[in-house]
Amino acid sequence: MRLFESHRVNSWEPDIIEVESLDEAVHIIHVSSDSLDLDLNTADAILSGIEELEDSEIDLEFQDAIVVTNDTLKSIYSHVYTGVRNSGEFRGLPIIEDNHLAPDPTILPKLLHQFETESLITTVDDLVDWYWDYTTLCPFRLGNYVVGSIILSAISCFLQGNYLVEVKEGVHYD
Repeated sequence: MRLFESHRVNSWEPDIIEVESLDEAVHIIHVSSDSLDLDLNTADAILSGIEELEDSEIDLEFQDAIVVTNDTLKSIYSHVYTGVRNSGEFRGLPIIEDNHLAPDPTILPKLLHQFETESLITTVDDLVDWYWDYTTLCPFRLGNYVVGSIILSAISCFLQGNYLVEVKEGVHYD
């Protein structure tokens, strides 16, 4: 269930594909980056997420759900973007990302609370809806795609054994 449809003026669907390997997922996430540190931090964050899910006592057959907390979002951001000023802080400024005006930062804390408490993931369809809502909120000033893609890849690997990633329009992935 998508929570924030009213916060998107234009309809939008992410172009999500399945890839088999972690290297492929990281390459798609960072296709335009020359930073080995960013690639390694992203791969490490995905693997850590999978490990945490496997170590958890989540049993989806008994209606347990995966919940991505706001602290988890901040932690992933800080892990990937080490040394970046204000790393892991939610944005306090308006932003436009991919032709989408993200919700006003004055209401962002309320929306993030709702997102954390109501976005329960038990299936891949729930995960895709989670990703849609996450990209609608754009909680960080920069790096929203990377953080969202890490979570998308880690949880999809836990749920189905392969990695889901969003393919950005107009980007060449050779």
